[in-house]
Amino acid sequence: MAPASELKGDTRDAEMLMTLMASLSMSAMVQLGKIVSPMSGKIERDLSHAKASIDMLGVLSRLTRGNLPAEMESALSRSVSELMMNYVDETQKPASPPSSTDPDASPETP
Repeated sequence: MAPASELKGDTRDAEMLMTLMASLSMSAMVQLGKIVSPMSGKIERDLSHAKASIDMLGVLSRLTRGNLPAEMESALSRSVSELMMNYVDETQKPASPPSSTDPDASPETP
């Protein structure tokens, strides 16, 4: 890992790290079913993948602690906390059956 002074002073590295953080956060929100998937245009809930995305952000947060500008460290920490709260919220909800408006959903049996 680069010394703190290098990362804090390198704008390109900071921009790339922010992009990585945003990408993982967005992926987790899609996987939590909180936002529409940009690929399918549907709400898709996949809690195991959401947990993996959140865990990756947590590892990133732990491994970069002390090597990021304060605002980036704070943003990363906040993101992990918010995603973890959303994950817990989603795990307490029952699994949702396929939507009746979903053309791929199987017909209900009487």
